[in-house]
Amino acid sequence: MRFAGYQQPAALPSRGAAQQRRGLEVSLWLSVPVILALVHLLQIFELFGTVGCEGVCDLDLTFAARAAYPWEVAVSLAVAAGAAIALRLLGKPTFWAGLIALVLMLASATVTSVLVQSGLAPMYASAPTDAMT
Repeated sequence: MRFAGYQQPAALPSRGAAQQRRGLEVSLWLSVPVILALVHLLQIFELFGTVGCEGVCDLDLTFAARAAYPWEVAVSLAVAAGAAIALRLLGKPTFWAGLIALVLMLASATVTSVLVQSGLAPMYASAPTDAMT
């Protein structure tokens, strides 16, 4: 006998789906330090462009962007950790926190790279005119 206000409980996810989500979450969190290492190496090579641009480049912008990057990483990880805690307390899948960490890490690396390149842009813009004279 069924009551008028009775609703069927939502089906629990299968054990395989839960394991897949757990594997996805672990792989997302493990990719964060790998991305940090790669971005650090790329930024070292990117800063080689600052050699020889004294007085031509906006070195304040370039070095400020590079100095702000560790803070961007810290804020990104804090936001992702807070999201993981909130998702756990709400009973939602926590693999979203790993995805948030990955997206924020890539966004902060991209913003830093764009700012470094914009600081170096005057040097590249003036190089052809210097070569012509």
